Amino acid sequence: MKHFPNLEECKMRSCKKLDEDEIKHDKLKVIGVSWCTNVTGRFLEHVPNLRECNMECCMNINEDEMKHKTLKELNVSGTKITGRFLEHFPNLVECNMSCCLKLYEGGMKHKTIKILGVSFTKVTGRFLKHVPNLEKCVMRHCDYINYRIIEKYIKNVQVNT
Repeated sequence: MKHFPNLEECKMRSCKKLDEDEIKHDKLKVIGVSWCTNVTGRFLEHVPNLRECNMECCMNINEDEMKHKTLKELNVSGTKITGRFLEHFPNLVECNMSCCLKLYEGGMKHKTIKILGVSFTKVTGRFLKHVPNLEKCVMRHCDYINYRIIEKYIKNVQVNT
């Protein structure tokens, strides 16, 4: 990426041999590395101005290596994440964790998320008490949803089931 100093957006889908240690860029604002099997997430700390990141189906994501202070949108759908990485993304506004079967509701705590996707997961709705600024939540095909729990925590949230 050093050969493109003004690059602001880069999408590299299914790049099986992508070396994420080469992803270092000060101006990059949007990156897509979906289906890149070598990606763990550690590159995030080397892209300081990143606002949007798509790591859909990156099966080697390591939640302990994922950190970013300014990221606003993150797609980690179809990965093995549990949700505990959220604490390392203080400004996240939108997050898609659909099809993440290891999602743990106790780890889904976040103060700035407004839009959340958790379709095709095993969530019950208990996580809702830990995302106080949520405005929209997509929970399609969640077989474990407990509507009593949802009603308890949702006030002005648009829920799509």
